[in-house]
Amino acid sequence: MSYNVRHCAGNHDGLNLPRTASVISAQNADVVALQEVDSVFSSRSDYKYQIKELSEATGMYGIFCSALTGYGIGMLSKELPLSVKVVSLTADGEPRRMLMAEFNDYVFASLHVGLSANARRGSGPIIKAAAESWVETGKPLIIAGDFNDDGTDDEMQGARGVLTEYLQSNGFTYHSDMTTPTWSDGIYIIDHIISYDPIGGVEKVSYEVVNDKVTSDHMPIIGDLIVGFDNPDGIKSIQNSKFKIQNDVYDLSGRLIVNSDWSNVKLPNGIYIFNGKKMKK
Repeated sequence: MSYNVRHCAGNHDGLNLPRTASVISAQNADVVALQEVDSVFSSRSDYKYQIKELSEATGMYGIFCSALTGYGIGMLSKELPLSVKVVSLTADGEPRRMLMAEFNDYVFASLHVGLSANARRGSGPIIKAAAESWVETGKPLIIAGDFNDDGTDDEMQGARGVLTEYLQSNGFTYHSDMTTPTWSDGIYIIDHIISYDPIGGVEKVSYEVVNDKVTSDHMPIIGDLIVGFDNPDGIKSIQNSKFKIQNDVYDLSGRLIVNSDWSNVKLPNGIYIFNGKKMKK
């Protein structure tokens, strides 16, 4: 799940943190990327540590990442992260961050990209480099957040913006439907769930924009994803070989099924690794 909560202030009325927590709990997500979360230094939120209160209200682990004093992004998760890393994105008058948390089978990131075209353009290579840093672990990376990128100004003509186009051209898969607005006061599609996974270990089952125009000026987005493989060690052994031999077929344990001369081989239906990607037959 990803949700820009607008410091739990609601779209047209005042603070209501329990309402925000109830929206999050209703989705029963394993991990939740949060943007525009306030900390104890923010007077507009009565100096409440919002990530702590949301954590307690939802029964999930909470992480806060400061961008400005009293304001930033966060994450809620059912599982305790193994490690946490913060990446600075291109600023646009205020610092912008990406919060990355490692779990047993995947890495999950929450981000909030700047509004300016310069911030979006500059953040692309930073996000790409951060994604590459996880490849050797064999774990896919899922990024969710407010990308502020929709193709609605002179810099971004057409359906895709400069950041979206960069990420899609550099190995990232968008699991958003790219048609349903996520900013409730307009037509903008700026909140997304994406993945970076060179071996293809992430499959989308479903995606939904929750039609809630009251709790925040953004609507929550939900992705149901199948992540990883049954045997990560086997997959890592294939990755470590760097797929030097093209057209070889492996099973998900990392075992070579047939070499490149397999034109007359009939494989049973199943999931295989072919040319470094997961494929179904």
